[in-house]
Amino acid sequence: MSLPSAIRQFQSSAADARQAVREFHAGVAQPEMALVLFFCSSHYDLPMLAEEMRCQFAGVQVVGCTTSGEIGPVGYRERSLSGASFAAGSCVAVSGLQEVRFDAMEIRVTASFGVVSYPAHGRESESLIAVADAAMYAAKAAGRNRVQCASNEILESGGGA
Repeated sequence: MSLPSAIRQFQSSAADARQAVREFHAGVAQPEMALVLFFCSSHYDLPMLAEEMRCQFAGVQVVGCTTSGEIGPVGYRERSLSGASFAAGSCVAVSGLQEVRFDAMEIRVTASFGVVSYPAHGRESESLIAVADAAMYAAKAAGRNRVQCASNEILESGGGA
């Protein structure tokens, strides 16, 4: 079963920060875009990059960080801008704490998550939960403290409808 993608990826190697953001926007723009996640080289003019991100992605939640190398749809590159956009309602992102203070103790907590996309991974809450659960167990099997997006393999293994 092939799943429709509500996630668009792109990677720009433009040397100029504004040009890189414009190319990136053209590559990931989609209807009802709700979240943009990006990784960029620290060699860019970061204030200029941030300003252009605000202009190009006005009204969209944008999260990013600098890197010393970027992995994207065309593979590993240095001095690039790479990332993805997510359509509204296509997935839910969650983050977990790593160290928690409980009473007088400090406890290290790991969190593994399964991520699903409606309606690609199911139309009923029970099937979405089943696929998310299967993806979460795949994340745990891969080493814990990870996020695993549902895949065709998980669907084919009976993880959901």
